Amino acid sequence: GFRYSIGASLWLNESVALNDAYPEKAPTVPSELQRVKMGTDKTNKQMSTWLSDNTGRLFKKAPETHGEEKLIALCALYLKDAWSKDFSIDERHVFTNADSSQTEAEFIESCDDYRLLERNNSLTFASRLTSGCSMIVSVPPIGMSAESYVANGDAWANIQRYLQEEDSLPFIECDIHMPKFDISSNGVRL
Repeated sequence: GFRYSIGASLWLNESVALNDAYPEKAPTVPSELQRVKMGTDKTNKQMSTWLSDNTGRLFKKAPETHGEEKLIALCALYLKDAWSKDFSIDERHVFTNADSSQTEAEFIESCDDYRLLERNNSLTFASRLTSGCSMIVSVPPIGMSAESYVANGDAWANIQRYLQEEDSLPFIECDIHMPKFDISSNGVRL
C-alpha cells in the first residue's frame, strides 16, 4: 500500500548553549530538537533509530558522531507506492540496449486506457499508482540512449508537454510491454 513520511531533526551537542530566543522561534523550524552528547553509543543509536523510523526502515544506520560535532541535521523522505493496476509478468524478450547490444530480460505488460504523447519518435504515457498519483514514463526513440534523451532535454520537454496535455492523444486502449524494473532510492534496477 501507499506510505509517505517526511521528517527533520536537529541534534545539538549538549555542550553548546541554546539561544534564549529558540523556544519562540522553534515553530518556524519544521524539525524536532534533540540535546545530546555527541560521540556516544547512545546518541549514535538514537540517531540511527530516528533515521530508520523515518525511512520505512530503508536506512538503518545514521552516520556516527565522534564528539566534536556541534549540530547535525537529519532529514528523511520516504515514499512507497504501487501500481493501481498491476502489470503482469510477460515472458522473456530480447531488449536492445542503447549501445546496440542485446540482453534477454523479463518483460511486464499491461492492457489499459492510456493518454499517449508521441513526439519525435518518442512515447510518453502515465500509469496510475495506489496513492492517486501517476508515474510518467517517457521512452526515447529507437537508437537513442536514455542518458542522451535526458541530457538533450527531450525527456523533460515531453514530460512537461504530457502534463500540460499538449499534443497528446485522447485515452486509448494500449498494450504496454516493457522490461521489468524496480525503482528504489538506490536507482533503477532492470
